[in-house]
Amino acid sequence: MKLYNTQNEDLGDVERVVQGGDGKPYLIIGSGGFLGLGEKRVAIPAERVSVRGDRLVVQGITNDQIKAMPTVDRNDRSYRDMDGNATVPLAAAS
Repeated sequence: MKLYNTQNEDLGDVERVVQGGDGKPYLIIGSGGFLGLGEKRVAIPAERVSVRGDRLVVQGITNDQIKAMPTVDRNDRSYRDMDGNATVPLAAAS
């Protein structure tokens, strides 16, 4: 799924859901790039994401803020993949 902000900007594609070192779930999104090249991966706290219709929406994050966020390396051990059948609660937005 794609992740949008409240201004309806496409922030990127959700690649996976992980658990951070703090025990909280995060959505790893791929942002920018072209055809998968030059794409930046960042972690968005799941608690900031809600479902609006058929979209995932995050409040208070812009494309410029995504560009300024630290990149998440696939080998970063502070994030671990969640079990395949794990559920992550998301708020329903109106």
